[in-house]
Amino acid sequence: MVLLLKTGLLSLSQNLLLMIQRIQTVYLALAILSMALMFAFKISYIETGDDLAVITVYGVTLNDQAVQNSWLVLPPWAWNVLIIAALVSAVVLYRNRRRQMLLARTSSLLIIAYFVVLYFAGTTLADSFTGVERPSYGVSTYFPVAAFAFVFLANRAIKKDEDLVRSLDRLR
Repeated sequence: MVLLLKTGLLSLSQNLLLMIQRIQTVYLALAILSMALMFAFKISYIETGDDLAVITVYGVTLNDQAVQNSWLVLPPWAWNVLIIAALVSAVVLYRNRRRQMLLARTSSLLIIAYFVVLYFAGTTLADSFTGVERPSYGVSTYFPVAAFAFVFLANRAIKKDEDLVRSLDRLR
């Protein structure tokens, strides 16, 4: 039993080291981190005299009271969890480069869609207030942009690995 546990842990640590040796894993980990940081900061906010409306990953609040959103089909936290799950799956599938590339591209599309949803959420909220043209965007708005850049770099690294393997197969 102890030997089985030790060999299992040894195998796990070797797989983890192999996974971390690839640069695309680092890029995907940075993308996961940037998407996870969105849970800690405001996405956008609008301040008008007495009212303060804030959009976070958890939803919209007006003067610290939760507001029901009929225009949000999927709540922002669900988008975040979905994107993080796709990125984690891409990291775990490091041996299957084609599927890893497919998941990374899918998460890129999800990140773009999420960014568009966040932008329209902020402008829709700003339109509901009189005298406000656009919201103030918080630091959390720019995390999807960073995540997209990291996923783009990861896709390039995965493609480079795939091309290298194909060229080696041709030489055999």
